[in-house]
Amino acid sequence: MKDYPEILISKVDKGITVAQDRSDYINKMKLMLRCYNTYERITKDLIKKLTTDLHSLINRSKNKRFIDDSTYKGYGEQMVSFRERRKIHKQNYPLRIIISSINSPFYNLI
Repeated sequence: MKDYPEILISKVDKGITVAQDRSDYINKMKLMLRCYNTYERITKDLIKKLTTDLHSLINRSKNKRFIDDSTYKGYGEQMVSFRERRKIHKQNYPLRIIISSINSPFYNLI
């Protein structure tokens, strides 16, 4: 695929893999992320403060024995991430964003 940089290979619904035009994918993602009714652009990195505050709360909870060692060690440092899945069964093959908080500082709070 290195010989064809304009082609993007990705998974879609139900484990199917497809080849798609890279510029079409990028344009659809940009259009979707520009939807200000759904997404808000932020100028500051809020994750550092949230992570610091969360660790402080977790440390206090551990020190007061509200949580045990295994729960304390279960809080991760990974950022929340997102990926997309193309809906190949719908007209114009729209993208669906999937948010993953696995191993993020907030994962075990749910």
